[in-house]
Amino acid sequence: MQFEANTQNTSLNEKTVFFSHLALRYKKYMALHKEFGLLLRNQNKERDWGNVTEHCLVEAARAEKISELLKFSEEITVNLIAAAIIHDTGKKIEIDYLNEHGSSLETIAKAQAEFGQLLQTYNIDSKILYLAGSVGATEEVFAEIRRILSSEDPIPEEIAYLVMHYIDDYTINSEPASISADGQNDFDKRIDKNEHNPKYSGINESGRKLFNGKTTYQMQRETGHLIEEFIAKKINGLHNKFIPAIDLPYEIDLLVQQDYLLNR
Repeated sequence: MQFEANTQNTSLNEKTVFFSHLALRYKKYMALHKEFGLLLRNQNKERDWGNVTEHCLVEAARAEKISELLKFSEEITVNLIAAAIIHDTGKKIEIDYLNEHGSSLETIAKAQAEFGQLLQTYNIDSKILYLAGSVGATEEVFAEIRRILSSEDPIPEEIAYLVMHYIDDYTINSEPASISADGQNDFDKRIDKNEHNPKYSGINESGRKLFNGKTTYQMQRETGHLIEEFIAKKINGLHNKFIPAIDLPYEIDLLVQQDYLLNR
């Protein structure tokens, strides 16, 4: 592996301290998790939507490390981290919308568009909203990704758009990324998981009429691998190293784990 880190086993406390510090640094955007009901506790004093907040913070940590490797400016780094924190704050609203109108890619696109308009009322910088809007598998998102990848020289903000989309594609849970025995990274493992989940069959099959016969997850896998190769090539060029694209999620998490230790 190319980017070495001190990978001692980190305790739950070290991770908790690390993510608490990260949340405090971006408390302006974390406030939206409370605003949209993600921090509410049920009768057992558990957060029914707490996994969404955890998911967003994990993506924020990964966004910070990739930003460092890609040598983004402070402004783009901050915007990317903020986008990671807010990108799923509408998840509860989205699920309610799907339950009411049916599960399909078109329904998701409508729900995300409506929530995007709602976010604009919270005085969030348009550059952050642009990056947060990169997640998911809608026709609009794929069109923007194709445009960026076909550009001869994408600007850093456009590269950050690709990064945000890719991070969301491969983030499964809060556990460090790994390579499976059959050579799959977390990106492919997550796509496989979604493809085999019957709850997502409507979303998956509805992509065929939008993507020339390809299912939603076939399109997502194909696009994600293109982004993965693009980001790895950029990082390798900037650092005169070689990271195989498949190792990218793992290498990023080595650096995140190093930050756990620095928060002791």
